[in-house]
Parts: sequence; structure tokens; C-alpha cells
Amino acid sequence: MKIDDSLRNEVMPEMVYSLCRLVASRRLSQKEIVRALALGADNEKKIRDSVNKVFNFAQKSGMIRKNEESEIWECLFRDDELLSFRSFRHALFMKAAPNENVRFGKIVQWYLSQDPELLRIEKAEALIQNLPEDILMKDAQNARGFIIWACALGVMQRGYAGAKNRAMNIYPKIDGCISDWLYYEKPFQKGERVLVRDFMQQMRSDCPLLKDTFAGNDINRVLSNALRILDGTGWIRLRYTKDSGDVWHLTRSITRQMTNDVTEIEVLR
Repeated sequence: MKIDDSLRNEVMPEMVYSLCRLVASRRLSQKEIVRALALGADNEKKIRDSVNKVFNFAQKSGMIRKNEESEIWECLFRDDELLSFRSFRHALFMKAAPNENVRFGKIVQWYLSQDPELLRIEKAEALIQNLPEDILMKDAQNARGFIIWACALGVMQRGYAGAKNRAMNIYPKIDGCISDWLYYEKPFQKGERVLVRDFMQQMRSDCPLLKDTFAGNDINRVLSNALRILDGTGWIRLRYTKDSGDVWHLTRSITRQMTNDVTEIEVLR
């Protein structure tokens, strides 16, 4: 499973989710699937073309496949992964997004390794201009599609920085995908207090897209911000034990005045 390079801004995550749920719940041909998602709009060519793009994307991404014997389409997600959009996005984050052979995973890993204070993106064209040479993306519609899906999967967010009359910025925000990981994968027991090193190693193993958010004992700004948010919202508790032999360092924050040194993370949910 992957997030195919054909991703464009009209292929909305919610539409792909609806498609996967429909395919999982009923035995349908492609024509019946497109008609159902287009709400029966046989004569609305624009609507049917849009649904067909969603269908083709899901097929190319390995989310659905056709049973060659019955000609009926099948969904490759488990039923529990389709219970909600949150469970769907987590499954995509764990299964499809980390694929390093496709552009989406490469861009996410690169983007999360950057300092958001230095890399400011206000629109899709700015993302294209900042990408390293080994990641090719020239189409603004592909870039807009990437941003839409990165926001849906919990690794990006749109918002205003400062005064409301300023342009909307796109910035990394990964507390959502980390809280999904803690909720669905349950890598630690509730109330368990683990060394930061153990937490990081488990997160890197389970969530390879986040592997470049720390190096040595230094946690970059993107992950530091996420851990502080998770601490503030009651998902975890960042702790520091004096004289510990393994101290990790959060990137300094102006808005959240807490210690920048941590040695353990207590999992609260």
C-alpha cells in the first residue's frame, strides 16, 4: 500500500475514505461504485470524472483491488481501520505514508526534519521551491494534493501566524499522529514511565516517517512542539530526573516555558 504519486488536490481524503467504506461494505462493480459516490448523477460528467479520479487513485495506491474471478472490487483495509476517519488516517500513516519508494513519504520525512522557524510555506508553490533536488515535484496541483493529505494524516496544519491579516501559513504539527499512535498501537501501558530513549526508539520503529525528528539526544523543534502539546493536553507527562545519565534536550520554546531537559516520559492515556 502507498500514497500514489498521482495525488492531486481534487482527490480528497474524505472521498477516498468514503470509497473504501463503500467497497468494504458492498459487492459492487466499478460502474456501480462510481454511480453510488456520484449520487446517481449519470449526466453530470464533471462529478463522475472527479469520482473516477478518486477511484483510480485508490486503486493505484493499493487500497482497493478487483477480484479477477468475480469482477467485484475489494477493500484492503480491515473493518476496524474503517470505523472512523481517525482510524483510517492512522492506518494510512502506519501503512502507506512511510513508503520511501514514493514521493509522499520522502517529502514528509524531509519536511519534518526542517526547522519551521526557518522554512515558512504560505502556498503550494513555496513547497515546490524549497524541495531538495532529489525530490521532483513541479505541478502545483500535486503540491496542493500533498498538503491536503499531509494535513489529513496529522503531519501538517494550516493556520495564521500572528495578525489575522497576514497570509495563512502551512506548518508541521505532529501531535495528532503521535496521539493516534499511542491510542491505536498502545506501545506502552497507561501510567507507564519510560526512558525518553525507549520512547524514541519505539516511535522510530513504529512510525518511520518521524525518524528524522531527533538526532542523538537532541529533539528537533517539530517533535519538541508536539511533545509539549501532548504534555499540555494530558496524553503524556514530560519528566526530568536530576543526575540521570541519559538526558534528552527539547528545542527551546518561547511560548511554553518548561524545562528543556527530559529524562522520562509518562504515558497518561
